[in-house]
Amino acid sequence: MHPALKQHDIVALVFAQLDNEESYETRLTTNFVEGSLDRCRLERSQRQTMLSCALTCRFFKEPAMDILWKELDSPTPLLRLISCCRGIDGRLVLNGPLISEELERFRNHARRVRTLRYECSRTDMIDPLVFSRLSLYLGTPILPRLRTLVWEISSRSAVPLTLITPSMECICILFRWDCGTMTILDHTTATLGIELLYKTLVTTCASIKTIHICGLYLELPPVVQLTVFRSLKSLTLITSRYLEGLRVPGGSLFSHEQLATLSEVADLVHLRLDVTGLTVIGTAQYRFRSLAHVTLLGYPCNISTVLDAIQSSPITKISLVLFGYDEEVGVMLRTIGFPSLKVLAVELSEWIDYEPLFPEPLAAHHLLESLLKCRDLERLHIETELLPVSMRDHHIWSMAQAWPHLIDLSWNFESEPNPPTVASLVAFMKHCPNLNRLSIPIDLTISLPDNLSFSTHGLEVLKARGPWNPECEYDAAQWLVCLFPNLNSIEMMDAVAGSNVDDLLEVYQALQRERSMLVKQFTSSCHAEQENARV
Repeated sequence: MHPALKQHDIVALVFAQLDNEESYETRLTTNFVEGSLDRCRLERSQRQTMLSCALTCRFFKEPAMDILWKELDSPTPLLRLISCCRGIDGRLVLNGPLISEELERFRNHARRVRTLRYECSRTDMIDPLVFSRLSLYLGTPILPRLRTLVWEISSRSAVPLTLITPSMECICILFRWDCGTMTILDHTTATLGIELLYKTLVTTCASIKTIHICGLYLELPPVVQLTVFRSLKSLTLITSRYLEGLRVPGGSLFSHEQLATLSEVADLVHLRLDVTGLTVIGTAQYRFRSLAHVTLLGYPCNISTVLDAIQSSPITKISLVLFGYDEEVGVMLRTIGFPSLKVLAVELSEWIDYEPLFPEPLAAHHLLESLLKCRDLERLHIETELLPVSMRDHHIWSMAQAWPHLIDLSWNFESEPNPPTVASLVAFMKHCPNLNRLSIPIDLTISLPDNLSFSTHGLEVLKARGPWNPECEYDAAQWLVCLFPNLNSIEMMDAVAGSNVDDLLEVYQALQRERSMLVKQFTSSCHAEQENARV
């Protein structure tokens, strides 16, 4: 063996390259709002590679074992190291005396664990006394270097508080309720569990950076004061209705007073809240000093009051999930006027309560009034197909001129019989050089003008929905080749027939090839003329 491989530091660096640098905590911060508990990151082939390295020689064993045990999808592999841990009546219990040699082996592996994930619906149920007894026998924290704890709770399980250690930086709790069997006792137990968890976090790891709680059914207990976590960077509080389609029984998850105190957490960067039922009193303003990413779930009337209250915060990304429509949906969009905003996403929850009944379409110039002030906007996704909007060509020009840094624009709404025309796309060609994806209602059935010149814009994906006439297919393809010669995906839906237009892309690609040949011929002739001029 090469002497360099006998150096622990060098071997550790080599194995670090085989590990996934993106931490599980980072993925949770990005995806936990979806209510999903991603499996830990090592693929089966990667685990087999690490196992082979651990068995190759004693110099490779320790760094390979560190990676193998770094992230666990269940506590079961650790508990199986103890012979008296057995499954009885569907639960893992400690049925017998604990042997000192086995405890030492358990301690040797437990110190390697950085992330522990437990999903009660997929793994063995574990008796809570198992962790209490282990903690008592070990005399030290069960997982002394644990940084991330992800735990799913059902009516048959609870968070083992003995797993919480001073080293912890991230905790994620997901309640899984069965709406058919839920009882008042379950509500009371959950409330007490949250209170105990809060007190344990305060006493054990007050410097925690990430707290995600999904599936809450009742309001946050008054004893919970999140401002004590001064190092908090990411917070998620979402009710059960988003995950299971359950309705919150009146009231809100937290009060406007709690929102006001939360603004005192100076390092808070990511905030995800279910604001159903929450109303900010008067014209209160809460400035979050470091807040950059906000996700709000609820009805437009509640979301609009919260957005209005945090206008002075340096927010760069907003995601809104609507549980339904109300008369405040226009007001909600008009409250989005953050100068630093770069990303905006608005979508309907799959648990929408009802279809909206709007007697008249919403005027685009009212909806865009504040959005046009977001001069740094790069990505806009508004998925409100059921919402009728009156938009014309000049509104498209206003958007293109106001958002020169735009990369991705998707605004799907119920258009009138006369949506913006294909001529309005010239605005994106002239003012949005970085635009890569575009999806809006558009009318492609107008003739090509004689004075339209070719562009070199880099738009790659176009999705359109509007009136369609097969006789205009060639003209529509010519429009698109002139404006956006680099398209590789075109999806056109006939708004009247409700079906996709499949031939448009084929006609476009034929014209695209023809244009490429003409460009090559023109370039060759120019080179020839230059050579002749030199001679």
